Amino acid sequence: MRVILLASLLTPVLAMAQTESQPACPTLARASFTTAVENREPINTVSQVPVDTAELLFYTEVHDGSNQTLYHHWSLNGEPFVDVTLEIGSDFWRTWSSKTLTGLGMKAGDTWSVSVTGAPGCELGHWQVTLTESGNAPAEPDTSTQATPDRAAPPSPPPSQTESPTNADDAQQAA
Repeated sequence: MRVILLASLLTPVLAMAQTESQPACPTLARASFTTAVENREPINTVSQVPVDTAELLFYTEVHDGSNQTLYHHWSLNGEPFVDVTLEIGSDFWRTWSSKTLTGLGMKAGDTWSVSVTGAPGCELGHWQVTLTESGNAPAEPDTSTQATPDRAAPPSPPPSQTESPTNADDAQQAA
């Protein structure tokens, strides 16, 4: 009887300890495929790119994730291709990963996708871009304001904070 009572008293404490050790998921304010980043901002948002595109980037803006890790899981035609680890350096952080497409033998209709995750249990979203015939996919203007269809982006903090780009081909982070 004492063992059962002791076990029932410890269960809530253990559950609370596990909850406290898991960081809260960061807020993904913006996320999109782009063909370039200038001044730490995507120059466009694309859902289609020509098959002869040399490089594709995936851009994310994260809020409330200081000292956490973000992952970009790149897939080609539904098959895992590369996982990129991105360290979040502050509560307002813009980062991106890229993939060189040249020489991969892709064809029109192929799809690249990126799933964004954080700590275990933090599924932040999934995005896809389709390859088209050469020259058939003009880039759309950057109108990305939502991380997921049901979550509006919070206002952007001042640009004085640091951000970080990452290239998936070598998976190194640059400051």
